[in-house]
Amino acid sequence: MLRFKSPTVDAGFCWPMLVMSSTIYFLLFGTLYSYGVWLPRIMEEFNCNQEQAAWVGSMASGLLVLLAMPASISCNYLGVFTMSILGSIMCGSGLIISSHLQNIYHLYLSFGVLLGIGLALLYTPTLVMVGRWFDKYQTQATTFMMIGAPIGSLIFNPLMEKIMENYNLRSAMNLYGIMFLGITFICSFGYLPFSQKLIKKDVDIESKLEKNKIDCGFKFRKKLLRNNAFWLFCVCRFFAILAYYVPLFHLIKYAMTIGISSSTASLMLAVWSGSNFLGRICYGCFIANHREKLLSTYQISMFLSGVVSAAAYFADNTWSLFLYCCIYGILDGSNIGLASLVTIDLTSPLDLGAAWGIQQTINGIPSIAGPVLIGAMNDAKLLSANYMFTFTGGTFILGSIFMNFARITHNRTRQSVIPNTELKDVYNTDQNESLDKSHLQKDVYITDQNESLDESHLQKDVYITDQNE
Repeated sequence: MLRFKSPTVDAGFCWPMLVMSSTIYFLLFGTLYSYGVWLPRIMEEFNCNQEQAAWVGSMASGLLVLLAMPASISCNYLGVFTMSILGSIMCGSGLIISSHLQNIYHLYLSFGVLLGIGLALLYTPTLVMVGRWFDKYQTQATTFMMIGAPIGSLIFNPLMEKIMENYNLRSAMNLYGIMFLGITFICSFGYLPFSQKLIKKDVDIESKLEKNKIDCGFKFRKKLLRNNAFWLFCVCRFFAILAYYVPLFHLIKYAMTIGISSSTASLMLAVWSGSNFLGRICYGCFIANHREKLLSTYQISMFLSGVVSAAAYFADNTWSLFLYCCIYGILDGSNIGLASLVTIDLTSPLDLGAAWGIQQTINGIPSIAGPVLIGAMNDAKLLSANYMFTFTGGTFILGSIFMNFARITHNRTRQSVIPNTELKDVYNTDQNESLDKSHLQKDVYITDQNESLDESHLQKDVYITDQNE
């Protein structure tokens, strides 16, 4: 039977695992971020409105995060490798089945539910395994994996646009499903060396894992429930995700309504992807050298994302939308790229699995609600289509306010821990000084006692001498 040596943090099988995880991450978010290209074709092929088409992609992206916690718990029992294989099969099957359906409501089940569950089973292991098995190179490893999302979007947006110009939607779904299944299935074997059943049972393996504070499971600790900074960060992420998918899903459709061709509109998302790629690298390099500024950087970047998105309300031509995509993409490099690092800083590496699962489960609701809400608003013509930028900007700014509260709470908690440590050190010092004094007093007592004995012997000798005389 195939057996592997005990994995070592930052070495050995960790690096191939990082490459495989990044490839899965690349395909996973490349699919979601290119849904803006799919949306108008789904509307046309299935004869549905914008809200109904938005439900399809929103259900997939929503279930990706909504099922993060159940996926984390399942990984603890079934193992990361098994979960990733199941996710690969479900994603491929969902896309292939979708190519043969005729009703938009059936598409909800295949493209929305089946694909969404599969994405959740693929997504959670990638992020948590990289967070757990990298310590010294954690920032670099996380950045390397995170840039897979914008690269996927950069490639898939123009690629899918080109494929759909030459083939119909159903053929594109079928081919994409086969490709997705094959690549993710192979990449899932990158987790195999970390499977507990296949690791050689060394005597000291458990002590090694405890020493490094790393394990292969996904455990929940009650300490996380009392972490106020973490829960404020969850609220921050709720509002950020409520805004996040709106431009990605509806920008192409909005551009087409103001007279921009679909091919040019798809290039806008490609520009967003390229600038997002650049942003994630820049943020990753900056935080690698200035980790202490992580929380404030995340907060300021989210606030600026809100300001830029709100200003895009006035973007009514090609160049202004391209400019928005460029600036928003760079700032968005922190929103997703640094989220896992912020989670680690507010909790601990041991709590990452549970913390990330809770946070992503909470984010499932806004992932679905944001794009669907804007789609329904556009169908009902309650407001003009460019109000989606006002909605996006407002929710980002609201999220940055809660991030500020999380940062302040975290700093206060740290400051309250430091004085307690100092008091403990002072107490230990005083205790040591008291012990020294007691030893000194004892030595003085013994010396005095010896001197008294010497004096008594001297007096005795004098008495005997006098008597002899």
